[in-house]
Amino acid sequence: MTRNVRYSDGTLVGGEGTGAVMDGTPGKDAYYTGYHWTKACCNTCGTLNSNMGISDYCFGKNVYWLYDCAAEFTEELPEQVKYEYADSTYHNKITSSGTYCCFCFGTNHISNSKLERHNMQTEILPQISNNRFAIVKHCKDCEYTKTEYIAAKSVVADYYGVVDGQPHTVTISDLSEAGVSTQIRYGNSAESCTLTSAPNYTEKGQYTVYYEITY
Repeated sequence: MTRNVRYSDGTLVGGEGTGAVMDGTPGKDAYYTGYHWTKACCNTCGTLNSNMGISDYCFGKNVYWLYDCAAEFTEELPEQVKYEYADSTYHNKITSSGTYCCFCFGTNHISNSKLERHNMQTEILPQISNNRFAIVKHCKDCEYTKTEYIAAKSVVADYYGVVDGQPHTVTISDLSEAGVSTQIRYGNSAESCTLTSAPNYTEKGQYTVYYEITY
């Protein structure tokens, strides 16, 4: 509507002159002004807008007049927070809140955005069939995820040859990449691998040495 319009028939403040009253949708082709239309009727005599002064333009007329969305009509909107990915280091934290009039539901939205570092959480997933571990880092707030792989590899060598009087056993070499913690234990049975070094043999024969690798 044009400036100084107070009544729904276009009459200006003071009851003289007219302006345009235009339709619109706030947020599209209009905006919330902090006022709403109101009209009253006396339950006893039926006089319209009798709560206004008798000299007011709207007294006794079938028109609406603008009333401000006073503080007593105002309620707070619940705060809402969402996160949007920005880059590999930051995301946007968007906080939305506002107020609305309980009478007309006119709403003032408030939105703030700021960059924050990702809130990263690390999860290690074993992929032993591929001789590796997947290190998955993901932000607990937004959808950002980063995955790295490190190799977990061991090589086993045994002795097959003539009896030479020297002690022989299996040799396990850990060839895993840096960052992989490896523990190797040996034993005489699959159920009991508790030795830190493999048993040695000097006599002729075929011996089974059990080992367990923990990553």
